[in-house]
Amino acid sequence: MGVGRIILELNCTPPSHPTDRGWWLPAGNVDPGETFAQAAYRETLEEAGIGIKVEGLLRVEHRRTEATSGRMRVFFYGSPIHEDAPLKSTPDGESLRAKWMTPKDMKGLKLRSREVIEWAEYVEGGGVIYSLSLLAEEGEPVLSR
Repeated sequence: MGVGRIILELNCTPPSHPTDRGWWLPAGNVDPGETFAQAAYRETLEEAGIGIKVEGLLRVEHRRTEATSGRMRVFFYGSPIHEDAPLKSTPDGESLRAKWMTPKDMKGLKLRSREVIEWAEYVEGGGVIYSLSLLAEEGEPVLSR
């Protein structure tokens, strides 16, 4: 994400019936063997068409959905590997297209949730970006002082 702007992708689900579900952040499931940061890179590449450098952590959310399962959402801060890389413009099974937007650009658009404006405003307003080291894989050494 550049300063004051965020990548949004025009979401379509399911891929077999691509319809406009509204603009949202590149997102998805973590594949077996992937870290959360690797999944963020892959999903942004698939849905927005560009590679990113995952640079920080914005928030980790979790919710227990059943007695033995749950859901986690991890929000990362990142920047494009190549600043001038074009975003996706051809629809596929991942998304319809992607676009850089500011919070002002998002107002009045069909969004999956207003939450995306809140995230853009948080980053634009200088919200805290936490170290990626907070999201460690199980078994990694404890951080040293």
